Amino acid sequence: MISETFGVVVRHARRHDGCVLAVRGDLNTASAAAFRAAVRAAVGAHDRLILDLSAMVACDGAGLSALVGCSRMARTHDCDLRLRAVPRFLARHLRLSPAGGAFSIEPAEH
Repeated sequence: MISETFGVVVRHARRHDGCVLAVRGDLNTASAAAFRAAVRAAVGAHDRLILDLSAMVACDGAGLSALVGCSRMARTHDCDLRLRAVPRFLARHLRLSPAGGAFSIEPAEH
């Protein structure tokens, strides 16, 4: 069952400017498949994908694995995937993990 607090919303989508997916809630075992499906659809339709994580509440091992898998998927499709507004708890995991090198990270928009 997907967490009721999880959601992925397309905020901006233009073929050449890219697509922003706003992730909210918990990215975990229950929501990872839905997250991967949303990213897969965006990667197939855009040259650039930004994952806005400013409303992410939590991310467990399955969520981190989903992020890494989506990074690989984007590279396979020549899609530039970036993380934006990475929450402190996730930034720490990325710094301590070899997976952190898989991402380009942008600051939050002001």
